[in-house]
Amino acid sequence: MPWRTTLLGLGWLLSATLLGVVLFHWRTELVSLLTPLLHGVAALVETRMDVAGMNVLQRGSEQLLELRLVSQQPIQLYGREFPGMDVSATTLVTHAMLHFFIFGMALISGLMLALPDWKRGLGLLGLLAGGLLLSLVLDLPFTLLGSIEGLLLQHLAPDQLNHHPLVFWERFMTQGGRMVTALALSLLCLNLAGVRWPWLSRPTA
Repeated sequence: MPWRTTLLGLGWLLSATLLGVVLFHWRTELVSLLTPLLHGVAALVETRMDVAGMNVLQRGSEQLLELRLVSQQPIQLYGREFPGMDVSATTLVTHAMLHFFIFGMALISGLMLALPDWKRGLGLLGLLAGGLLLSLVLDLPFTLLGSIEGLLLQHLAPDQLNHHPLVFWERFMTQGGRMVTALALSLLCLNLAGVRWPWLSRPTA
């Protein structure tokens, strides 16, 4: 019925507004909860230097997530030897909120449109929680590592700058890839949970 569709649309817009306000207010706390996981992923990927920190910083009016890599021992990078190394990269905390917003709206949409059964709703919640963590892990630690690698390559081996996989991934994520990744994973979770959108359903004879 048209009035039901209108109410659903208004509810969806109100939910999107409230979710955006909540995520913006609690953005620092949410990202801080994730830093141990992000730290661990970065440490698994980066084998040349130690991950000294994955922390949320306040610089002026901006809140940043910083990855810091250090080496207390002599280290060789791209054919040059250094007595040690201390390098870092940052990204805006609000970039992480894009993942939270997309997955939050996927949960709200799934519950509003397709899942009156609470057991299936719990299944959807579990799938989206896992998808959210995967989406964040594919973005934040790899983007920060790619930024650091790009900085090193720019000064030490500029001819390799456009061929390094971490640099490629960092560019992809910062040029729209994080939204594509979050949307693709959230839609996959909805599909695995059995969500069927009314406007995509075939009319029965």
